[in-house]
Amino acid sequence: MLFRSIVTHNLEQRVLFWPAVKQAELPRFYVAADAGCWPREASMAMLEAAACGLPIIIAKGELEQRVRYGNGLEYQEGNINNLSECITQLAQNLDQTRQMGYLSRRLVEEHYSWTEINRQFMAAYQP
Repeated sequence: MLFRSIVTHNLEQRVLFWPAVKQAELPRFYVAADAGCWPREASMAMLEAAACGLPIIIAKGELEQRVRYGNGLEYQEGNINNLSECITQLAQNLDQTRQMGYLSRRLVEEHYSWTEINRQFMAAYQP
């Protein structure tokens, strides 16, 4: 059904579905992509993609703090049309897509970098 939506919106040349790849290969896919989509559960790969400057698309309720900085879009899980709208929005608004990618990178640097995680960890254990 999702593929049919991609065809309906003439996005076949812009949306690729790729089989699983090894962890070490992921960065080259992230930097070659326009956006990353996690149609179900979120994973560490989402932050890795954001660190590479990708806007992200996630289901509502799945860690929405990862898109609250304007770095991605949310869709209603199970609603293929809504997911298709998100993909179409990014495909048709390249300036917005680039800005979201920039904000994804900032999100990781400011909230999920090892430096920031260490700072939060140390703050939690200060008397």
